Amino acid sequence: MMPVDDSKTRISTPISLWCAIAFWARIGCISFGGPAGQIALLHQELVDRRRWIDESRFLHAVNFCMALPGPEAQQLAIYCGWFLQGIPGGILAGSLFVLPSLFMLSGLGWVYLTFGNLELVQACFDGIRPIVVALVAFAAFRLSRKVLKSPLLAALALASFLALRAAGLEYPWVLAGATLTGLVVGRFNRHLLLPSTAKPPSDPEASPSHSPSRWTLPPILLGGWVLWATPLAIMATFLGSPNLLSDLGAFFTQAALMGFGGAYALVPYVSEAMVEHHGWLNRQELVDSLALGETTPGPLIMMFSFMGYLAASKAPSLSDLPVPLAGFIGATVVTWYTFLPSFVLVLAGAPLSERLRRHRDFEAILAAISAAVVGVIMSLGVYLGVAVFGRGTEGGMDHRLMILLAVVALLLLAFGRISPIRAIVAGGLVGVALKILAPTMLAFFS
Repeated sequence: MMPVDDSKTRISTPISLWCAIAFWARIGCISFGGPAGQIALLHQELVDRRRWIDESRFLHAVNFCMALPGPEAQQLAIYCGWFLQGIPGGILAGSLFVLPSLFMLSGLGWVYLTFGNLELVQACFDGIRPIVVALVAFAAFRLSRKVLKSPLLAALALASFLALRAAGLEYPWVLAGATLTGLVVGRFNRHLLLPSTAKPPSDPEASPSHSPSRWTLPPILLGGWVLWATPLAIMATFLGSPNLLSDLGAFFTQAALMGFGGAYALVPYVSEAMVEHHGWLNRQELVDSLALGETTPGPLIMMFSFMGYLAASKAPSLSDLPVPLAGFIGATVVTWYTFLPSFVLVLAGAPLSERLRRHRDFEAILAAISAAVVGVIMSLGVYLGVAVFGRGTEGGMDHRLMILLAVVALLLLAFGRISPIRAIVAGGLVGVALKILAPTMLAFFS
């Protein structure tokens, strides 16, 4: 197959500020499906539909973001926004990728604390969960077709999956093994990793729409430190020290920097700290946070923002505030400190990544890392499948019906009969309808 000349297809028209705002706000509202689904959505919108970024550039950005700690899909949005419009574009893209989810989760937090019994909401989630599994499976398949360009890369993906699921190896070790493999194989026979046609693009349009400079690194690092330290100082001034909000900020900064492998790699660590060590949540609130985080747009790691909402809503130091306001402040603090490291890492590292892009060793290493991450996403898909289909919810949808919904959704997605957002909405409506009609159906068959 002949390589595609991206220079003939990429749109070079400058993107206006309002066009960028509208685009990234829309992406933030429809980015369901976890990291695999979100990366596939960004590819469809940026590469296939609008042709703002060429294929090889997008895959390079995916590889770079996969190697960083933190939510890779949101980091990819930052990278693409930076590529298109510089640092302001990166900040805009990354912010709008998470803001819709923050407001949605805060609203759900108010409903959760106000009404308590969320039978219809839970029924909606029961219908959405199998759709999310189908979205992840379909998106992972599409991504693997683009990334696994050689038998060795496919073998690396399989080895990564087995190391995580069968051997219980932690993600940083999988990443280290992929990096070493890419370095060694790339140095001696890079064609085992990449086909002979996979060459870095030489067209002038495949460069960023601005001029990246190495001198942007110190200001970005300094600005990141100021943005990290200033809210902590303000919270300590008004609430004293120690206080819950400052503790949440420090804890989730640490969690974000440990976040290799995405949200589910962090869930055990965060869960133990939130429930057992700090006592900020109880076990039921933790389970509900995970469920809500899985069924809202944005990165899966947004589940931590809902945890922050619940923790702050019952904090004694914030008892003078209305509960919704206290909860929103807690969710905002957790969101700020969870995602701030991603902005700093991507905006500081993107210019270096661009300079190293044409380096053969670097290209081979990123290709190997990307293959390993395909295995990680496969592992995540299995995790989600076991969690959703392994058992039905108490008083909720039967797991066999969930499997049927997932299969139907997967077929509709594969044959282009339905879009991801429509599949999510349909799944939620099916769950609510079944919950409402269940008593009538039981009476009819009894």
